[in-house]
Amino acid sequence: MLINIVLKRITLFFAFLLGQVANVFASEAISLISDCPLVETNPNAVVVLDAKTSPIGGWSHIREDNFPGLKHDRSSYAIGSRAGSISEGSCSDTEVLQTTLVVKYSDWDQQHANGVELVIDQADLAIGSLAYLVMDLKLNRIGSYIPSVPELRDTYQQYDAQINWSEFDHGKASFGISLFEEGALDQSSESLNLEYHLDIDQVRYFDKWIRVSIPIASFETFLEQEYRRKNAKPEVVSNANLYGFRLTAETSRGKQLRNILGEQWHLDIPEVYKELSISLASVSVIVK
Repeated sequence: MLINIVLKRITLFFAFLLGQVANVFASEAISLISDCPLVETNPNAVVVLDAKTSPIGGWSHIREDNFPGLKHDRSSYAIGSRAGSISEGSCSDTEVLQTTLVVKYSDWDQQHANGVELVIDQADLAIGSLAYLVMDLKLNRIGSYIPSVPELRDTYQQYDAQINWSEFDHGKASFGISLFEEGALDQSSESLNLEYHLDIDQVRYFDKWIRVSIPIASFETFLEQEYRRKNAKPEVVSNANLYGFRLTAETSRGKQLRNILGEQWHLDIPEVYKELSISLASVSVIVK
């Protein structure tokens, strides 16, 4: 039994290394879905979220008395039991999670105003055994607000010379996608995280169902404790078990103006939000 466990872990380690080499230049693939979300038929797929049957988890810091300047009714930003699943008009038999994800541009305090966060009900799903993450979603024009670069430059014109706009924001629908092991929600202990930054061209994909496939080897991997990161060794990554999934809105490089300005940043700098209205039907991981 012990020999089998050791052999399994060695196999996963080398499979993970091969995946890293094969996907060193890989990125996500975005494909249009003709009408409605697809039914996942891949026998190697493990469902992380099915909006029709899965409990929806996450958080929202947004209340009636905070985050001034948001564009829509506060109920639009609810997550989980407050948002529930709704039926899409064009796909009457398809349940989806519909919410608007929000990220701040200026302050890093509660920079992710809300987010989808799920615990995966699948024991012993080693990260080294995974090939892809797959999401079926729709970015909704109504309910989204994505400031253009000229709009942001106008708002923050006083600091224009200090901002490298290519490293701040491109005016795209940007998402942060995280996978993590058990314990990652407790920052007091070191835990493994995988992170991927997804940019969707809203001009091309607004109001269209899309399938996004991301190679697991394209995720950034790191160990984190008390929000401090350090590199994770390949064998640590390959042998860790997948525990959870997280989806948030993001700036194009995951930074806020406070990161860029440092001590020059102050609370009087105007806050601007990126608001991404999504219909999320499913999330799966594909086992090798």
